[in-house]
Amino acid sequence: MACALAVAGLTVLATSSSASAAHRSSTERVIGFQNNPNRNGFAVIIAKGPIHARGRDKVIDGRHDLFIFPKGKLLVTHKTTAHHQTYDKKTCYGTFTQAGTYTIKGQGGYMGARGHGKFTVHASVVGCHTKGAKTIIFQLQLHARGPLTMGQ
Repeated sequence: MACALAVAGLTVLATSSSASAAHRSSTERVIGFQNNPNRNGFAVIIAKGPIHARGRDKVIDGRHDLFIFPKGKLLVTHKTTAHHQTYDKKTCYGTFTQAGTYTIKGQGGYMGARGHGKFTVHASVVGCHTKGAKTIIFQLQLHARGPLTMGQ
């Protein structure tokens, strides 16, 4: 469970796009996925909106992530506003839920992109805290939504 909490604590929101239209603004929706309890961040990020792409997450620190897409990068600054966790020792099942806000600044091909919004993260883990025990199932998902403006 500690792994799940560490990963969830370092997660964030995301977005990506084709930076062709100047000052194009619309709602960006982002979904992030991770199933490896030993990796920080999200293995896959799907962005739909002004940025429509598949990318990956590089965790910088507890408040910053870099979402890397084929045409550019997004620096995501996030702040947790609420969190809750549970763990049942008898069933070895735990959950972690986190909610918060974020801002985005584009880099590279997305230079000039700006955005903000709200996110939720939910993690589920099945695994006991006994010597030699391993996590059997781990699922981490991010859902984020907010306005994103593309352009210089």
